[in-house]
Amino acid sequence: MDDEIKENIGSWEVPAVFPEPLWRGHYPGDLTALQEKTLEFLNNSEKLNTALEGGRGASSSSEHEMPHMWRESADFYAWLAKPMEEIWTEWGFPKMPPRRISKSWANFHPPGAWTKEHTHNRTDQVAVLYLQAPMDCGHLQIMNPLFYHWENSPRGPRCSWVDVPIETGDVVIFPGWMLHRSGVNKSELDRMTINTNIVAHEFPIDFGEAHR
Repeated sequence: MDDEIKENIGSWEVPAVFPEPLWRGHYPGDLTALQEKTLEFLNNSEKLNTALEGGRGASSSSEHEMPHMWRESADFYAWLAKPMEEIWTEWGFPKMPPRRISKSWANFHPPGAWTKEHTHNRTDQVAVLYLQAPMDCGHLQIMNPLFYHWENSPRGPRCSWVDVPIETGDVVIFPGWMLHRSGVNKSELDRMTINTNIVAHEFPIDFGEAHR
């Protein structure tokens, strides 16, 4: 691309007329206790399921016990409450009815495992904490929501599945309708996540209520 074209593009802007659906942050706290608790929980669970997991991956989404209820997760959820509220507002969602956690669970992916493509039905907001994400463990992958609109156009690599790079401590927030999956864990270590669904509800959300 020559300098004249670069200068021409540089004079343009992309007006922020639509809300950005995908946000990524990083939890600054110590995850050691939550990592240990999650691994112990997964090792002792008798209700792990593999419906959306490939290659010996497993999920605790069928368990009655949920990570947001644990004492070890209290600091994380206290930190998470504010960005989730601000992103909710950025999306233009109404403040009423209030929000609540409808479900949380842990996913475990040993080398060679992955999560298959899916959405979170009847969920307004999803948060994923990458509790343990070694190098080459597989990125989060998001299907471009405009895929079908781009389908009959000259499409580039960002018009279908797109990688969202992640590392330990990262938190990704997105709406439940967004189609997503994980890449295959190509490392020699395990990947673990804590996943949280938020819905609008007549009762107000309280991220600390389970820890009292």
